[in-house]
Amino acid sequence: SGAIALPDFSAVTERPGAEASTFAKVGYNRKATETERRIKAGDVTGTKLFFVVADKPHDLLRPGDAQLNQAGDELWRITAQCLVMSDADFAQLIQEIHGIAQSVLKPHDGTHHIVTGMVPVFLHTQQALLDSQISSFGLAYLSIMIVMIFAVRSVAAGFLTMLPNVYPIGQIFGLISYFGVAVDIGTMMTASIAMGIGVDGTLHKLTWFRKGIEDGKTREDSIALAVGHSGPAIWETSAVLALGMLMLYPADLVLISRFGWLMAAIIAVAVAGDIVFLPALLGGSLGTMIIKTVKKTSIKSNSADSAPALSAVPQPHLVSGDFSASLPSNNP
Repeated sequence: SGAIALPDFSAVTERPGAEASTFAKVGYNRKATETERRIKAGDVTGTKLFFVVADKPHDLLRPGDAQLNQAGDELWRITAQCLVMSDADFAQLIQEIHGIAQSVLKPHDGTHHIVTGMVPVFLHTQQALLDSQISSFGLAYLSIMIVMIFAVRSVAAGFLTMLPNVYPIGQIFGLISYFGVAVDIGTMMTASIAMGIGVDGTLHKLTWFRKGIEDGKTREDSIALAVGHSGPAIWETSAVLALGMLMLYPADLVLISRFGWLMAAIIAVAVAGDIVFLPALLGGSLGTMIIKTVKKTSIKSNSADSAPALSAVPQPHLVSGDFSASLPSNNP
């Protein structure tokens, strides 16, 4: 994108090659020198936007380093435009700009270049957010797993209960990796959000399954109880959330659009994890572990209730008084 001006229709003068004639080289050097003189003299309108002589040093990385430029250095600006809302690989774009600048400036000693603007800032911000999202996802996973361990009262069962919650994330992220979909800020945010949504359904099912076991039901009846009570609410809530997220798909900003359809896809897979995957685990080793913890808790409770109570020791009944009068006398 950009504006078209009269110079865009002018012929571009390329540097003559080594096999060019002396006349062509002299003509090119003369024209280049004249153009540079006019730019530095300010004869061309608007040249200050693209060329300036620094009157003082400027810092680059930290205060006082003066790595950007020294006083008296010539600062040239070359402007390029790109569409930020596109699906372009900005990291590759910046690398291409670096390569072009290095090839042009290589013959000129003492020159260097710096790529600035919104695109590098956006790229660095996105990379920082991606790194923070990875660490926050790991922290969220550990926190939720600890809660699950306390909920099911078993470390091994707590690990197993996390499988239905990370299953949709692994499924969708594996597919986008297989198809080469770019990972950005919106993509990474879906992982933590989806895991938080999936945990809600998992806790409801585990609670109803445990209640069925405590009431003396079989494992199969307890699974049916859990699915019957929480299943409809889970898929109805998930359908509302998924349809709401799909409303973001037509957005012009690719980041928002990708976030919308990814969230809808992960929520849909999370429903399958809660309604299909979790009951299968409850029918296997996870259910066995929960049943054992319920039986242990029940045995301890029954033992405490059936313990014999200590018999109360009655208080002694003391009667004060003089009993000598009531005793029979031995005197005749």
